[in-house]
Amino acid sequence: MNTKKTIILLLLALAGVQGFAQRFDWVKSYSGQDPAGRNWNFIASSATDSHGNLYVAGLFANGASIDGQELLPFIPYGNSSNSCIMKISPDGDILWKKILHASQERPTHIYEIQLVGDSALWANAVFSIPRLPGEYLYFYDTLITQDNLDYLLYMDSISSGAVTTSLSCFDLDGNLTENYFLTMAYKDNHGKLITLGMMTGNAFDTAYIADCQFKPGSFHVDDQGNIYFQHMTDDHIIVICDTCEYGFHMCNLGDGTLSEAIIMVNGRQRFSHALTTPVATYNYRIMKFAPHMTDMLECRYVFTHCGGNWTAAYSRKIITSPDGSRVYFLVGLQDPSSVMDVTLQGDTSKYVSLNRGGLGFVIEYDDHLTPLDVIQVTPQETPSNVIATNMSFYNVIIPADSSDLFIVGTLAKNHVDFTPTYRDQSFYLGDAQSNAFVLRVGTGDNPLKNHNHIRTSKTTSFLTEKGIMGLAASNGRLFAQSEYRGNIQWLDTGITIAASKYGSGAFIWDYSLRELGFVDMDMETSGGTVASSLAAHDSSLYIMVSAKESFSLSGTPIPCPGSSVAVIARYVNSSFATPYSHGGDHDESVSRPEIRRASLFPNPTNSTVNISLPIGETAATCTVISASGMRRTERPLANSLDLSNYLPGTYIVEIVTNKNTYTQKIIKL
Repeated sequence: MNTKKTIILLLLALAGVQGFAQRFDWVKSYSGQDPAGRNWNFIASSATDSHGNLYVAGLFANGASIDGQELLPFIPYGNSSNSCIMKISPDGDILWKKILHASQERPTHIYEIQLVGDSALWANAVFSIPRLPGEYLYFYDTLITQDNLDYLLYMDSISSGAVTTSLSCFDLDGNLTENYFLTMAYKDNHGKLITLGMMTGNAFDTAYIADCQFKPGSFHVDDQGNIYFQHMTDDHIIVICDTCEYGFHMCNLGDGTLSEAIIMVNGRQRFSHALTTPVATYNYRIMKFAPHMTDMLECRYVFTHCGGNWTAAYSRKIITSPDGSRVYFLVGLQDPSSVMDVTLQGDTSKYVSLNRGGLGFVIEYDDHLTPLDVIQVTPQETPSNVIATNMSFYNVIIPADSSDLFIVGTLAKNHVDFTPTYRDQSFYLGDAQSNAFVLRVGTGDNPLKNHNHIRTSKTTSFLTEKGIMGLAASNGRLFAQSEYRGNIQWLDTGITIAASKYGSGAFIWDYSLRELGFVDMDMETSGGTVASSLAAHDSSLYIMVSAKESFSLSGTPIPCPGSSVAVIARYVNSSFATPYSHGGDHDESVSRPEIRRASLFPNPTNSTVNISLPIGETAATCTVISASGMRRTERPLANSLDLSNYLPGTYIVEIVTNKNTYTQKIIKL
C-alpha cells in the first residue's frame, strides 16, 4: 500500500472514531398529565453547590413522580400546574423537595433559583393568592387559606387576588429563612393610596377595582446581599362600573388618572416609584433592595417610552459583575408591536436600536442603576423586512474565572440577507437562515473579543419555549445548551438527525470560543424538545431537557405517561475538573479572520450536498477520494456538489477554493 493511500485510510479511521453520543451517570425524569396538553413538566432553573449537589426548580403536572415519590403530596384541585424545588445529591438521591401549588386554575411558577455563597438558596416564584372561601395556596410546605392570609401580606392594597411575586431564601437543608412577597399598589390623581376599602374620597370608592399585578422577572443577589429585581411593568388598574361606556375603564400612570406606583413588600413596606416623565403602560422596571429588603436603594424604568405591548419578551436576566460595580440586564424581544430606537431612562443619550432587527440587547448599569452602555448586535444595513430579521439574546453569564460577559443567542435571517455588526464592525455568523451564536464581550468599553456560531443546514436554536436556555461555565470551558434539527457541522465532523426530528445537547467552547466538544443527549423526538437548563460542577455536567413524547436518551428509555416529560441527566467527564489551558492568551478582536473551515451538508447524503465556506470564498474544484484511494475531480455548481452517481460509502472531499484548500469526510447513503 502506498504512503498516500495509507494516510487517506488513517484519516478515515480517525474521523470515524470521533462520535457524539454520550452515556450518562444517571438519569431522572418525571411526567405528569395536563389535559390541555401544555408542556407543564419542565426544569426552569438549576444550580450546584461546592459539594456537587444539584438544585433544580421546575414545573410539573398532576400525577408526576420522581424515584417513586409523588411530587404533590395530596390530591390536587382541578388541573392547575405546580412547581417544585428539589435538592439532588451527586449520586442522584432526592434529598428534599418543596412544593408550590395553588387551587386556582392560574399556574404557579418558580422562575429562577440562585445559590449565594454555599449557604443560601434564593428562589423567585409567581402565583395568585386565595380570593374566595375554599381556595388555597400550598406555599413551600405551608397551607394558605382565607383564614391565614396575613402570613403572606397585610391586605391594604388592591393587589389582593392578582399576580404576586415572591422572593424566598432557604438554607441548604431546605428550611425557609427569609420570605418576601412583592405586589403593586397605586395612588390616585389626588395622591391617595387606592386600598381594598377604596376610601379615597373619589370615584374609586364606588367601583370595583380589577386585578393589578406584579409580573415576574429575574433577580440577582450580589456578594454584599443586595437584591436586584427586574420585571416587565403592567402599570394600570381596571375600574369596573355600571356607568362606564364599556362597563369598565383603564387607569394608568401615563394618562394622569394614577399619580404614583407603590411597590409593596409583604404588604407593609411601601416603596414609592414616583414618575419623572410619563411612560407607557408596558415597560421594564429595575429595583435594588438593601439586604433583607429593609430598604429600596434604587428604582427606575428601563426606557423613557415604550410603544405597544412587550409581553412577548420572556428572555430576560439580570446579573452583576464580580466586584458589584456593574449591573447587566439582558432582554431578548420577540416581535415587538412597534419598531424604533428607544432611549434609556437615566441617560437619554443612550438607546436601544429596534429598527434594524436588533431585538436582543444587554444594558450595562453602574451600581446606582445609571445606564452606561448598550451591548447589541444589529444588521449592517437596514433590511426591507425588519421583523423577519432579528438577533435575539437568550442568556448571559460572567464566569467565576473570567471578568468577561458571554452571551448566547440566535440569528434569524428568514430569507433576508444581511451582515451582523457590533459597533459598526461586521462579522460572520454563518450562512444558514437560522444560526445559534456565542459572543465574548470584555469590560471597559465592552469590546467584542471573540465570536463563534454553529454551522447547520437546518435550524439550530438556543430558543426554548420557556425563554432562558442553559448556559454554564467552569474551569475555562463554556457550556451552552441547544435544541437542534437537521445537520450540524462541529469539530470537522457532523451531527445528523432527520429533518423532521428534534435533538438536544450541550456545545462546549474554551473562553476564546474555540470549539472543544459536544455532549449529545442522543435523542430523536418528533414532537419537539425544550432545552431547559444546564449546570456544571467539577467533572459533572447536568443537562435538563423536556419532551412531549417517550424517547430513548443515549440508550436509556424515558417513558412519557403524561402530557410531557422532564429529564435530568448527569454526564461525567474527568477532564472537566482540570482548568482548560489553550497555551497562552488567545484573546482576539472582532476583526480576527473567520475560522478557516469548510463543511458539507447534509451529511450523510444520498444525492447533492451543499458546501459552506468562510465568507469571501468560493469552491473551484472538489476531489472526491474513496476509501480505496481512488480520486475523482468534480467542478461544483454554486457551492453544491452532486454525489448521486457515487456508490454508498465513506469518502474524503478535498475542496479547493480561490483562497484555501480543505478536506471533509462525507458519507454517501
